[in-house]
Amino acid sequence: ASQFKECKGADRVCADCDKYEPQKPISRKLEDAKMAAFSDVVAERFPPYPIGKYWGRGVVICGGGKYWASTYVTVRMLRHVGCDLPIQVWFLGDKERDDRYAAILERLGCYCEDILAHPEAGAARSLTGHLDTHKRNGAKHPPFEAKSFAVLHSPFEEVLYLDADCYPCANPTAAATLTLSAPA
Repeated sequence: ASQFKECKGADRVCADCDKYEPQKPISRKLEDAKMAAFSDVVAERFPPYPIGKYWGRGVVICGGGKYWASTYVTVRMLRHVGCDLPIQVWFLGDKERDDRYAAILERLGCYCEDILAHPEAGAARSLTGHLDTHKRNGAKHPPFEAKSFAVLHSPFEEVLYLDADCYPCANPTAAATLTLSAPA
């Protein structure tokens, strides 16, 4: 015999179950009010936009380590399709550094930046990934925070972020110059 009562069709009422634990009903108005209050707190604590810190448009790519070759292909493809935007490639410290690729990319008008050498890197939560406690081999999750860090700390006011293995087949500069307007 099952420990739960059989509940079928319209007769099913959760309160009839031996294991039922009553919950407070969710009030949409209450949840909306909580979200609005939270948004106000975040807005108050958010620093003002740093006027003069960012300028122009540019491409940001996180590459390095095993992704240097992919990064090179992405940069070559950008230049091949006519993209003349400045490009920054960000990598994570000495383990991902490869001065040979950095020199090649520099000739393509690309600047390489070490995230861990950045003055703000110490304030970031986990730029090098974090241990996965569910995996026995102690594998790390990829450092996805690095992508946001690179975009936030690039000098560009308008950023096109590309993964290292994103190979453009058309010039993305045209998309960056589109102006959106409301329908008539």
